[in-house]
Amino acid sequence: DHTLEATDMAIRNISKRSADERFVFVVSDADLARYNISAESWDRILVQNPEVSAHVLLISSNTDEAEQIKSKLSPGHGFICSNNDLLAATFKQIFQTTMLRNRT
Repeated sequence: DHTLEATDMAIRNISKRSADERFVFVVSDADLARYNISAESWDRILVQNPEVSAHVLLISSNTDEAEQIKSKLSPGHGFICSNNDLLAATFKQIFQTTMLRNRT
């Protein structure tokens, strides 16, 4: 699994581009334990550049595991989608959260 490396690469690549806003979305099955990935390590990567809004979208029917991961990520960086039908609403929530955070 290359979740951490891919997240880091995406953030570094988008950081090099000129833009009004920079977003990175990482979609995961929330099965970090199987790959020996710590949510804390992932969080450090997600927040490494304050000019990039990096977010994890955990798509999982195992909401307990997804909640555990989300609780270890910085506020506003982890989102859970337990039903594929809610994917669009989850992205809307991410954008709303980002817009509110950027206004403060």
